[in-house]
Amino acid sequence: MATTDGPYTKTTEQLGSILVLEASDRRGLITMAKLGIEPLKRRHEWIGIAGAVIIGPIFVIMGNGLGLLFAVAAIAYCFVCLVFIPILSLLAGRFIYVAWQLAVFSMALSVIVENVWIRAMRPGEIPSVLFDFWAIGSIFSSPLPIFILAALWYRKIKGDL
Repeated sequence: MATTDGPYTKTTEQLGSILVLEASDRRGLITMAKLGIEPLKRRHEWIGIAGAVIIGPIFVIMGNGLGLLFAVAAIAYCFVCLVFIPILSLLAGRFIYVAWQLAVFSMALSVIVENVWIRAMRPGEIPSVLFDFWAIGSIFSSPLPIFILAALWYRKIKGDL
């Protein structure tokens, strides 16, 4: 579809699932914007977000099934934060920080729900324990966001951004 607006000609094309808006003037073609996301990338993002939400309950179910208690469960919690949360965050693409914090909060909330379910925690302890597990999860899974910010900072210094 092409329209003329003054000295510019605007065209819109549908290339697969990507919408391309272009404008041209007498001197040549200028691409103004590219809107849309490839379906495969969108699928990865949703897998990353869904995985971030369900990682906590899966951790608790597997921990109970394997009989993980106390120190072993704490080591497993840190391992999941170090390995699996960054992977899920990377899958989320442009929602990397949302997926990261969803996964950490899901892990922390699952531990709280399990402890309340078995009556190992009083209701007054919930906010402080939730904050503790959120902070531990954020710290152990933080190399991913730190790496991304460092890469952006390095690109900005080099002048690539």
